[in-house]
Amino acid sequence: MWMICCSSSTVAILICKRQIQPTLASYPTLGDNPLQKPFIIGRKNWLFANTPRGAKASAITYSIIETAKENGLNPFQYLIYLFERLPNLDLEDKDALDELLPWSNTLPYVCRMNN
Repeated sequence: MWMICCSSSTVAILICKRQIQPTLASYPTLGDNPLQKPFIIGRKNWLFANTPRGAKASAITYSIIETAKENGLNPFQYLIYLFERLPNLDLEDKDALDELLPWSNTLPYVCRMNN
């Protein structure tokens, strides 16, 4: 009886909610997944990227740090190593750039997390 007084858009929303609800219930809530934690922490910091260039710089830095963590590196030591090596890097030598990637076996021991 109550559907008689509801608009067709309200009925469509109720039907859609019934169909989507089981799917949404199968996903963990925000913050339950340990892989989401850096993004949850970072999203408040991203509010302060005032320009598109600032946002891009933040995204690049964030990507480098998180990739270093995932590859078992100490992000601080890895960034120091990159800042020391990148200014003198020969851009024509593709192997030189590969040696600086976080999964490279040629990284110094000091960059490893458990040193």
